Parts: sequence; structure tokens; C-alpha cells
Amino acid sequence: MIDEASCYSNESKYSINTHRHLKHTQFEKSSTMKHCFLFVALVFLGCASCDTTANPESKKTPKLFEGDMALTPEQLNMLFSKTRNGVKDTRLRWPGAKVYFWFDSRIPENHRNLVINALVHIQTYTCVRFYQGANPNNEYILVTNNNAGCYSYIGYLRTAGQQLNLGPGCMYRGIIIHEFLHALGFYHEQSTYDRDTYVTINWKNIQSGYEYAFDKYTNQQVNNFGVPYDYASIMHYGPYAFSSNGKPTITAKLSGGDQMGQREGLTYSDATKINRMYNC
Repeated sequence: MIDEASCYSNESKYSINTHRHLKHTQFEKSSTMKHCFLFVALVFLGCASCDTTANPESKKTPKLFEGDMALTPEQLNMLFSKTRNGVKDTRLRWPGAKVYFWFDSRIPENHRNLVINALVHIQTYTCVRFYQGANPNNEYILVTNNNAGCYSYIGYLRTAGQQLNLGPGCMYRGIIIHEFLHALGFYHEQSTYDRDTYVTINWKNIQSGYEYAFDKYTNQQVNNFGVPYDYASIMHYGPYAFSSNGKPTITAKLSGGDQMGQREGLTYSDATKINRMYNC
């Protein structure tokens, strides 16, 4: 893999702006920057065995949990078990923090570049590395656009063509990052066990049938990795998520609530959780 440091004339650092989104400083704006920047994100392995067209089953939108998460039966069992959970289970973590992905053949080049740039953002601030192709066991995420909605399976499923769908309206950097964090093994921020200290869920404003999307889990079910609650997390719902009447479904109890639902990029807490999950 190309050393990221070689892409910049000075040491690359990050800073936190007023919204705590991670941003680069000291970028060198050279003619070679674009090409180097793309290669930072991934090594192009090629994938003769990868199916470049989503299989027929992937044309059916799976039953989604909390709006954008597809869970296997085993993951549902782990999530609601009191002794095991999907976040702590190391089997759901990509080995060596190496994530392999491939594009469905119908995804146009400009959308592929949006995905790659989103993965660059994740890699810049974490130890996770992305590779375009399949791992030695022919396991990879297949990025599709053949269904409505933005959704991903949770974690590493050990399958060829684990679907991550980016349908119409999903091709924005923050949304892509959000879905790939699901694929890394993360659930939503407002589902955590201590959320009632920070937010109020306005149940009367939630669309009928979507109350489950605001379930709260115990500390046996989800793991915060020692990171405090973050309104600005890219994994946090916005204040009007699943609203039935245009009124807030989530209200912040403390300052910073105006950042809920931001989709600009990772926050410091997001990056910290990823690095702690992957032990780096």
C-alpha cells in the first residue's frame, strides 16, 4: 500500500473545527494530489471472481432494522441476547482492519469516485484500510444501487458480495461513510444505553410502525468503547428522523444538539471508536 505521508509535502494532521468534524490541514495542492489521494484509500487488487452484477436476491430490499441496517438472523439473535452482541463479537470485525469491496457494474464512474473519496476520509483518520477487490477467501462488500434506500449489513459476514446499497439520493459523502461504518460493525449512536441522559425520544411524533427504530439497548448489548455520547456522530439520527408530523422525534437535553444528524464526516469520537474496535 502506498504510504499516505508520501502524498503530502508536509506531515498530514487533523484538527477539530467548531462542529468537531475531522478536517485535514497542510494539504499540498499539486497536480499529482488527486491521483495520490485516490490510491491512499485502496489498493486495486482486481477481482476475477467477483460478481459485478448484484444477484437476483439483492434486487429485493431486505427487511431493514432502524431504517438502514440489514441484519442476518444470527445478528438479530446476538443483538437481543443478554450475553452476546454484534458490536463486541470479534467475528464481525474485518480481519486486520482490511475491508474489501467491489462495485456493481451499473454504478457510474462519478458515483464510484464519491464512494472512494468517502473511504479515503475514513482511512485518513483510522487504521482501517480499504481494498478494491476480494480477500483470499473471495469475501467482499458489493456496493449496489439497484434498490431504493441507503442500507448496509452489519460487520464482516464472510460472504462474497455482502450488499451495501446506495440508491437514489444516497450518493453523498456523509451517507456513504455512515453506511460503511455499519459495514465496519457499528449501530446508531442514539441506540446506546445511556442515551436518556442526553436526548428525549418524542414517541408521539414518530411514524406509526417505526417506534422500533428508537429502541435503546443495554450495556450488555452495545459497546461505546469508553467514548462519551456524541450528538455530532455521523451515526446519530437527525432530530426529525421518522417524524409523522414535522415535529422533532429526538430532542437534545444538553448543548450541542444542533449537530444531530450531521453527514459531513467523522467526528473525533467516531474515529476513536473505530480505532478502539479494531485495536489500533
